[in-house]
Amino acid sequence: MKLRTPSSAPASVASRSGLRDRAEDAARRLREEPGSLEVALELAETLERLGEVRDALRVLDRASRGEPSPEVLRLQAECLRKAGEPQAALDLLNAHEALLADRAPALVTRVRRLHACVRKTALSHK
Repeated sequence: MKLRTPSSAPASVASRSGLRDRAEDAARRLREEPGSLEVALELAETLERLGEVRDALRVLDRASRGEPSPEVLRLQAECLRKAGEPQAALDLLNAHEALLADRAPALVTRVRRLHACVRKTALSHK
């Protein structure tokens, strides 16, 4: 399954209805196939696009029991960042560095951005 890159902008009003329908369909399919990583990722990705990152994180947490996949980790880190927890996102990526090694170039860029966000957040709280 090819996942899209998470967007930084929330879904438009016109597309929210379609996304809501997609989320409800994925949630129904996940109830029917509780172990389906593909369906869990689809649901979490759709929730993330709707701006419901805490719900997406809950779905991803259940999907990542055992050894998490790179796709789950990527989306978890993105949701944590959007939830205002860039340090947690950075810690997650760092903790699973070996698993993500084959995706290093893209992740290095993302980690650098997250690190800059953490520094900026820390400076703004002083």
